[in-house]
Amino acid sequence: MSELPAEAATEKPAGSAETAEPAGSWRSSVPDASATDLENLLGTGVGAAQEQLERNGGFLPFALVVQNDGEVRLVAVTPPTRPRAPTRTLTRIR
Repeated sequence: MSELPAEAATEKPAGSAETAEPAGSWRSSVPDASATDLENLLGTGVGAAQEQLERNGGFLPFALVVQNDGEVRLVAVTPPTRPRAPTRTLTRIR
């Protein structure tokens, strides 16, 4: 008996009722592995945003970076240690 990779053991047969996608779904236009990767990336981003919202009531911009080895890294903006005076900021912009 040969062993299957974990992913193969959990895949549903093509055309099964559980894997059927509505016509025009974005999932039908990409390979299953890519769709799963995109959903995991989206879940990571939503989770990070929710955590910041719960902790701070908001969040600064951030990005998720997928490394060549598949590792996902969060890159975030670091807020200044003290807020700048509005007039000083406006002077720098002009």
